Amino acid sequence: MKELSNKQENGTRREFFAFIAVMRVVATILITNTHFGKIWPIPQLAVGGLIGDLLFFVVSGFCLANSGKTGFFQYAKKRILRIYPTIILVTFVFFLAGRTPISGWLGREGVLGSFVYPTRFHFVESIVLLYICLYPCIRFDFLKKRIPVVMAVVAIGFLIAYILTDRTVKLDVAEHFLVKFLFFEVMLYGVYIRQNVNKVKHPVLNWVMFLGSTAVYFASKMFISEKQFCDLQILIFLAIFCVGATAIRAFASIEYLLVKLPKAAEKVIKFVADLTLEIYVVQTTLIGVVVSWKLPFVVRFPLIVIFIFVAALICNRAAKYTVKFFGYLASKFADKSKVNK
Repeated sequence: MKELSNKQENGTRREFFAFIAVMRVVATILITNTHFGKIWPIPQLAVGGLIGDLLFFVVSGFCLANSGKTGFFQYAKKRILRIYPTIILVTFVFFLAGRTPISGWLGREGVLGSFVYPTRFHFVESIVLLYICLYPCIRFDFLKKRIPVVMAVVAIGFLIAYILTDRTVKLDVAEHFLVKFLFFEVMLYGVYIRQNVNKVKHPVLNWVMFLGSTAVYFASKMFISEKQFCDLQILIFLAIFCVGATAIRAFASIEYLLVKLPKAAEKVIKFVADLTLEIYVVQTTLIGVVVSWKLPFVVRFPLIVIFIFVAALICNRAAKYTVKFFGYLASKFADKSKVNK
């Protein structure tokens, strides 16, 4: 993947890290797998979604660490153009197909809720909000040089919110507002790792810590729930944060191996990594369609995988061409305005 590091962005060389692409692929697999409860013959195999979410957010923090050099408008514009064309296209197509009902203006199923905010996709809702929260942390040196302090402040805010929250319900789900604190913490940790990526070494130790944290997380979920030891759910949050924090260190520590992957593996990883958003937004509806066909597992599993990738690829290309088209119209309009003046 070395040649990918030569890409240019805004006239400057954009650094590429192979482990980031691999983490995106792993995150995509985990999130998709969580929605496969009715695909797998054993529903309990559909696990790992929150870990996948955390991998996305820690990667986002890592990738955005140096984005604060631009003004907020440019920063927001790039994020909006990556997310919203896809969201709008997918929601509109599924609405026309009768798979996504829209009623009224407000709420998740209203027009504004479907196309603007909050969207029907909890992950997208969180990342749009946290992109805004992250900007001052990477824009102002006072905060950027003190990321651990900022993380401590966020942790205190989480602790206060946790104490005031009804803990008799399940808290470690993407829809719960407390999880946004968790997502933001790992985003900040991603920024911190970007600042110290050259210091991340000792792959064996990092992988032992990552796998150990993952085991502790699943064990905590087994023994702590909203019905049993509900007041200890904070330990689940602590465990899952450790998973996200140790994951990026583990993958970063084997960067020297990942850059030596065969060309075929590079292409597959790059292909899936570029489609992560589209895979996320199309999968739930498509899974529902395939499940309704009542096919045997050996047929429905490869079928849904193919459907998801094809739909994600079409959506990705359509969104890119839509952005280019409107960008072209905007430039023509701007040129015409200058001539008229």
